[in-house]
Amino acid sequence: MSLKLFWLKLCAQFVVLIGASAGIFYSTDAGYFDVFYHRIASSKQKSLIIGSSRAAQGLIPEVFNQKIKTKNALPVFNFAFTVAASPFGLNYLNSIKEKVEDNVTDGLFIVTIDPWCVSSDPGEIAHGYTREADFNIYKTWLKNVNPNVDYIIRENRRLGDLLFLHERKLLVHKDGWLEVTIPMDKISIEARTKSKLAEYLKHKQEYVESKARWKYLKETIAYLQTKGNVILVRLPIETRMIAIENSFSPYFSRKIQLLSTDMRVPFFDMHPLSPKLIFNDGNHISKVSAYQISEILADTINQIFYQPKNK
Repeated sequence: MSLKLFWLKLCAQFVVLIGASAGIFYSTDAGYFDVFYHRIASSKQKSLIIGSSRAAQGLIPEVFNQKIKTKNALPVFNFAFTVAASPFGLNYLNSIKEKVEDNVTDGLFIVTIDPWCVSSDPGEIAHGYTREADFNIYKTWLKNVNPNVDYIIRENRRLGDLLFLHERKLLVHKDGWLEVTIPMDKISIEARTKSKLAEYLKHKQEYVESKARWKYLKETIAYLQTKGNVILVRLPIETRMIAIENSFSPYFSRKIQLLSTDMRVPFFDMHPLSPKLIFNDGNHISKVSAYQISEILADTINQIFYQPKNK
């Protein structure tokens, strides 16, 4: 064997070894540094939580899996991403279809809604693209496999990201829930809230509600109705954030109520709970309050769908 061939084989083996090691490490510890990986790499699921980061942080599958009164719909998996990555559209709908088990007819689907998930930003309007299209959660060919080498390669994570995980503020659990651990003193909360309010005031000036996104919301609901029970939920947000949303879309809850009636799916507006809850930044609910609203929503779901039938 020539020296050149020897080194080529050695390099190839080294690359394979590093790739395999990174894949194994990524699949076991990705929850700390990639907020999407476990949702893409998990197997197909029977029941889903759907929506943006409000749902990703605010609804805890563990609570639903403990409280829902039928095993037929369990387990529940959190398949919510962010307002940028998972507004209602063709990409998210196709991804949901790929995630749901093929033969499910008795699943449970919690579809969280807000005005931003059925709206488009200036770039989409000006250039005719969808803001979620460039996310690798949609470009990955092989989904529902772990380790997911395709996704890892597309994300192009630096080795340092794998080996040196610094402040572990975010943890995506294997059930899809995004747990956020950050300082919760009043000064820190207010600083984050002011920043988030400024961000959404800018959204208010730039975003417009989209007929196409409303259409895909309806198509998503219609598809999920073939797979089991569907409930629409408007999650609580801080009162100042509610004011921004109401000025952006004054009749949004009314629109969802009409949609609920038209498509025969229940709608639970959780905004009235907001004054009693704690928020990380006005937009996302705190970890403690996430347990509270998950329990309240689970009890509501039991009352709607899983009450014992009178003989």
